[in-house]
Amino acid sequence: MTCRSERKERYFKAGDRVVRTLTGTGLKDPDAVFRVSKAPVRVKADLRVREGIIKDIL
Repeated sequence: MTCRSERKERYFKAGDRVVRTLTGTGLKDPDAVFRVSKAPVRVKADLRVREGIIKDIL
């Protein structure tokens, strides 16, 4: 079995936009999310950058 980080396929091209949808208690109602959240954060498609932002939030 190949580790995800070892795969050679590229599913996204430079410039593609990826949107992640969160689900769970209260998050299925977009209005509820926007009432309590800040503006969306744009980040580089780099795992370390995303991990750092999540750690800062938590």
